[in-house]
Amino acid sequence: MARRFWPGARREVPVSPPQPTHELEADAEQRRARHAESDPIPTLPVRTVLVDLATELECGFWDAPLWLPIGGVLEGGDDLWEIVSVRLVLPLAAPGGPRRPVLYLYARRAEP
Repeated sequence: MARRFWPGARREVPVSPPQPTHELEADAEQRRARHAESDPIPTLPVRTVLVDLATELECGFWDAPLWLPIGGVLEGGDDLWEIVSVRLVLPLAAPGGPRRPVLYLYARRAEP
């Protein structure tokens, strides 16, 4: 006699999750060890450039990142500069492109 299944009747089939193979675990462990022992790629530091909005001239630069928020004040000699806008330019992966990131701080002279 044939067995009939009625609509709505469900049979549960146990499903086990796939087990990782030993080859994948060994490969992942080798990758982790290689990354732990490797040295980072040497890169030049971020150059920060202060740009005067009134004249659109570069007033100064630093070979270090100088992270200032918009509205922040920077003392440059006898002048105070208020940061109005910030732009980060990242280098392109091209042979003739710039080699370091440049952070532009667009500022105007702050009134004392």
